[in-house]
Amino acid sequence: MPLFVLTVICGLLHIVIQQMLRLNANDPQIQIAEDLASSLSNGKQPVAFNGPDKIDIGKSLAPFIIVYDTKGNPTASNGTLEGSIPKLPSGVFEFATHRGKDIITWQPRHQVRIALVIIPCATGFVAVGRSLREVEARESNFQWMIGLVWGASVFIILMIFFGNRIGKKKQEALTK
Repeated sequence: MPLFVLTVICGLLHIVIQQMLRLNANDPQIQIAEDLASSLSNGKQPVAFNGPDKIDIGKSLAPFIIVYDTKGNPTASNGTLEGSIPKLPSGVFEFATHRGKDIITWQPRHQVRIALVIIPCATGFVAVGRSLREVEARESNFQWMIGLVWGASVFIILMIFFGNRIGKKKQEALTK
Protein backbone atom coordinates (compact mmCIF):
# COMPACT_ATOMS: atom_id res chain seq x y z
CA MET A 1 0.00 0.00 0.00
CA PRO A 2 2.75 2.57 0.78
CA LEU A 3 4.35 1.86 -2.62
CA PHE A 4 1.05 2.51 -4.37
CA VAL A 5 0.54 5.80 -2.49
CA LEU A 6 4.15 6.84 -3.20
CA THR A 7 3.74 6.04 -6.90
CA VAL A 8 0.46 7.98 -7.14
CA ILE A 9 1.95 11.01 -5.35
CA CYS A 10 5.08 11.03 -7.55
CA GLY A 11 2.94 10.58 -10.68
CA LEU A 12 0.60 13.42 -9.76
CA LEU A 13 3.53 15.65 -8.85
CA HIS A 14 5.11 14.94 -12.23
CA ILE A 15 1.89 15.72 -14.11
CA VAL A 16 1.28 18.98 -12.23
CA ILE A 17 4.84 20.28 -12.67
CA GLN A 18 4.97 19.24 -16.34
CA GLN A 19 1.69 21.02 -17.05
CA MET A 20 2.80 24.16 -15.20
CA LEU A 21 6.04 24.29 -17.19
CA ARG A 22 4.28 23.69 -20.50
CA LEU A 23 1.41 26.11 -19.92
CA ASN A 24 3.75 28.86 -18.71
CA ALA A 25 5.67 28.46 -21.98
CA ASN A 26 2.69 30.16 -23.70
CA ASP A 27 2.60 33.35 -21.63
CA PRO A 28 4.89 35.63 -23.68
CA GLN A 29 3.30 34.53 -26.95
CA ILE A 30 -0.21 35.26 -25.68
CA GLN A 31 0.73 38.80 -24.72
CA ILE A 32 2.62 39.50 -27.96
CA ALA A 33 -0.10 37.98 -30.17
CA GLU A 34 -2.94 39.82 -28.44
CA ASP A 35 -1.11 43.16 -28.61
CA LEU A 36 -0.17 42.74 -32.27
CA ALA A 37 -3.65 41.53 -33.26
CA SER A 38 -5.10 44.63 -31.61
CA SER A 39 -2.64 46.88 -33.48
CA LEU A 40 -3.41 45.21 -36.81
CA SER A 41 -7.14 45.50 -36.17
CA ASN A 42 -6.60 49.23 -35.58
CA GLY A 43 -4.97 49.67 -38.99
CA LYS A 44 -1.24 49.28 -38.31
CA GLN A 45 0.83 47.35 -40.84
CA PRO A 46 3.18 44.47 -39.90
CA VAL A 47 6.19 45.90 -41.72
CA ALA A 48 8.40 46.34 -38.65
CA PHE A 49 9.37 42.67 -38.56
CA ASN A 50 9.60 42.01 -42.29
CA GLY A 51 13.25 43.10 -42.43
CA PRO A 52 16.44 41.16 -43.13
CA ASP A 53 16.94 39.90 -39.55
CA LYS A 54 15.07 36.62 -39.53
CA ILE A 55 14.77 34.12 -36.69
CA ASP A 56 15.46 30.51 -37.63
CA ILE A 57 12.69 28.87 -35.62
CA GLY A 58 14.42 25.51 -35.92
CA LYS A 59 17.44 26.78 -33.97
CA SER A 60 16.57 29.92 -32.01
CA LEU A 61 14.86 30.23 -28.63
CA ALA A 62 13.62 33.74 -29.53
CA PRO A 63 9.90 34.37 -29.96
CA PHE A 64 8.84 34.85 -33.58
CA ILE A 65 5.80 36.38 -35.25
CA ILE A 66 3.99 35.34 -38.39
CA VAL A 67 1.02 37.28 -39.76
CA TYR A 68 -1.41 35.36 -41.97
CA ASP A 69 -4.19 36.71 -44.16
CA THR A 70 -7.80 35.61 -43.77
CA LYS A 71 -7.12 32.55 -45.94
CA GLY A 72 -4.16 31.41 -43.85
CA ASN A 73 -1.41 32.55 -46.22
CA PRO A 74 1.62 34.15 -44.54
CA THR A 75 1.97 37.87 -45.29
CA ALA A 76 4.73 38.98 -42.92
CA SER A 77 7.14 37.23 -40.59
CA ASN A 78 10.35 37.53 -38.66
CA GLY A 79 10.58 33.75 -38.39
CA THR A 80 11.61 31.23 -41.00
CA LEU A 81 12.06 27.49 -41.12
CA GLU A 82 14.60 26.19 -43.61
CA GLY A 83 14.59 29.58 -45.35
CA SER A 84 10.86 30.07 -45.82
CA ILE A 85 7.88 31.24 -43.80
CA PRO A 86 6.10 28.17 -42.45
CA LYS A 87 2.43 27.56 -43.18
CA LEU A 88 0.07 26.27 -40.54
CA PRO A 89 -2.67 23.69 -41.01
CA SER A 90 -6.00 25.37 -41.86
CA GLY A 91 -7.67 23.79 -38.83
CA VAL A 92 -5.80 26.09 -36.43
CA PHE A 93 -7.25 29.13 -38.16
CA GLU A 94 -10.77 27.71 -38.04
CA PHE A 95 -10.41 26.91 -34.34
CA ALA A 96 -8.94 30.35 -33.58
CA THR A 97 -11.82 32.01 -35.43
CA HIS A 98 -14.45 30.11 -33.43
CA ARG A 99 -12.71 30.29 -30.04
CA GLY A 100 -10.94 33.64 -30.23
CA LYS A 101 -7.50 32.01 -30.12
CA ASP A 102 -5.76 28.71 -30.53
CA ILE A 103 -2.88 27.60 -28.32
CA ILE A 104 -1.03 24.57 -29.63
CA THR A 105 2.20 22.64 -29.55
CA TRP A 106 3.32 22.66 -33.17
CA GLN A 107 5.97 20.36 -34.58
CA PRO A 108 6.76 21.64 -38.09
CA ARG A 109 9.58 19.11 -38.47
CA HIS A 110 11.46 16.48 -36.47
CA GLN A 111 13.02 17.86 -33.26
CA VAL A 112 11.43 21.29 -33.68
CA ARG A 113 8.59 21.78 -31.20
CA ILE A 114 7.00 25.18 -30.82
CA ALA A 115 4.60 26.67 -28.26
CA LEU A 116 2.35 28.59 -30.65
CA VAL A 117 -0.52 31.03 -30.08
CA ILE A 118 -2.82 32.02 -32.96
CA ILE A 119 -5.11 35.06 -32.52
CA PRO A 120 -7.59 36.24 -35.16
CA CYS A 121 -7.63 39.92 -36.10
CA ALA A 122 -9.40 42.11 -38.64
CA THR A 123 -6.81 41.39 -41.36
CA GLY A 124 -6.35 37.66 -40.69
CA PHE A 125 -4.36 35.99 -37.96
CA VAL A 126 -1.32 36.59 -35.79
CA ALA A 127 0.77 33.59 -34.79
CA VAL A 128 3.47 33.96 -32.17
CA GLY A 129 5.66 31.08 -31.15
CA ARG A 130 8.88 30.07 -29.50
CA SER A 131 10.85 26.89 -29.13
CA LEU A 132 9.98 24.41 -26.39
CA ARG A 133 13.57 23.10 -26.30
CA GLU A 134 14.43 24.53 -22.86
CA VAL A 135 11.00 23.77 -21.38
CA GLU A 136 11.28 20.17 -22.51
CA ALA A 137 14.81 19.95 -21.09
CA ARG A 138 13.46 21.15 -17.73
CA GLU A 139 10.62 18.62 -17.96
CA SER A 140 13.15 15.86 -18.63
CA ASN A 141 15.35 16.93 -15.70
CA PHE A 142 12.34 17.03 -13.41
CA GLN A 143 11.26 13.59 -14.61
CA TRP A 144 14.69 12.22 -13.67
CA MET A 145 14.49 13.86 -10.24
CA ILE A 146 11.04 12.40 -9.55
CA GLY A 147 12.29 8.99 -10.72
CA LEU A 148 15.28 9.16 -8.38
CA VAL A 149 13.14 10.24 -5.43
CA TRP A 150 10.64 7.48 -6.21
CA GLY A 151 13.42 4.86 -6.51
CA ALA A 152 15.14 5.94 -3.28
CA SER A 153 11.81 5.98 -1.45
CA VAL A 154 10.95 2.48 -2.71
CA PHE A 155 14.35 1.28 -1.53
CA ILE A 156 13.83 2.79 1.94
CA ILE A 157 10.29 1.38 2.24
CA LEU A 158 11.52 -2.08 1.22
CA MET A 159 14.43 -1.91 3.65
CA ILE A 160 12.07 -0.98 6.48
CA PHE A 161 9.60 -3.70 5.49
CA PHE A 162 12.24 -6.45 5.28
CA GLY A 163 14.04 -5.12 8.36
CA ASN A 164 10.82 -5.42 10.34
CA ARG A 165 10.20 -8.97 9.04
CA ILE A 166 13.74 -10.06 9.95
CA GLY A 167 13.38 -8.40 13.37
CA LYS A 168 10.08 -10.23 14.01
CA LYS A 169 11.62 -13.58 13.02
CA LYS A 170 14.56 -12.97 15.37
CA GLN A 171 12.14 -11.99 18.15
CA GLU A 172 10.11 -15.16 17.57
CA ALA A 173 13.28 -17.29 17.60
CA LEU A 174 14.39 -15.76 20.93
CA THR A 175 11.00 -16.32 22.58
CA LYS A 176 10.91 -20.05 21.69
